[in-house]
Amino acid sequence: MLKLGITRDAKQLVLLKQEADKRDIDIIPLPVIKTKSLITAENQIPDLQDFDWLFFSSANGVHVFFEYLDKQLLPHSIKIAVVGNKTADAIKSYGIDTHFQPTKAYGKNLFGEFKEMYNNEPLRILYLRAEEINYDPRDLFFISTIDYFEINCYKSEENAVNKSDIEKLTESDYLLFTAPSTVSSYENQFGKPKAKLIAIGNTTKDAIEHNNWKTEIILDKPEIDKVLEYI
Repeated sequence: MLKLGITRDAKQLVLLKQEADKRDIDIIPLPVIKTKSLITAENQIPDLQDFDWLFFSSANGVHVFFEYLDKQLLPHSIKIAVVGNKTADAIKSYGIDTHFQPTKAYGKNLFGEFKEMYNNEPLRILYLRAEEINYDPRDLFFISTIDYFEINCYKSEENAVNKSDIEKLTESDYLLFTAPSTVSSYENQFGKPKAKLIAIGNTTKDAIEHNNWKTEIILDKPEIDKVLEYI
C-alpha cells in the first residue's frame, strides 16, 4: 500500500483519510509543528468596534481568535476576509459567514485583490496574523484610504513526532510538507526524508530546496485535500 505522510494532526485529516482509503493510500499524520497562542494581557485583541474587516490567513489564527472571543461579541457590521477554503471552513464552524476570499489562496492575493476592490473606501482592517508570515501586507497599504492594523495572534512551535511513524515512509512513498515551518521542524528532528517530497506551495518548495532536498511535486493550489490527485 502506498503511504502518504502529511505534516498535520490526524484531526485535520479525517476527510482526506476517508478518500485515501478508497484509493488504497495510507495517510500518516506527522504533526511536526503545533500552534501556540500569543494573546496575553499585554498583547490583547483590540476593540473590534474600531474595525470594518478582520483578516485571517490560516485556520490556526481563526481558532486562536475564537478561543478568546465569544462570537456574540463580534460587531454585526464587521466583515471577514479569508485566504482560502480551509480558513473559510474554520470561520463557518463558528456559525459566522465570510465576505471576501481571493482567487488564489495566498496572502499576497488576499491583500492585493482586496485593495484593488476597496482602495477608494475609508476602511479599517485588522489582520490576526502569525508571528512569522510569508507575505507582509504593511507596505501595500502605506498609501491607501484603507487603514491597516495587525496583531501577532499565534506562532508555530516544533512538536515531537514518533520516529516510528517517520520510519513507515520508504523511498516509494510520499511526504507532504504543509508550511515552511514544517520543513525546518522535520529537518531538526529527523534529517533528510527518505520519501518523495510534495510542497503545498512555492514558499514551502523554497524551504525544501534550501536544505538541498528535491521537490517531486508542487500543488497548484495550496489545499491539502487536492494532494491525492497528484500521486
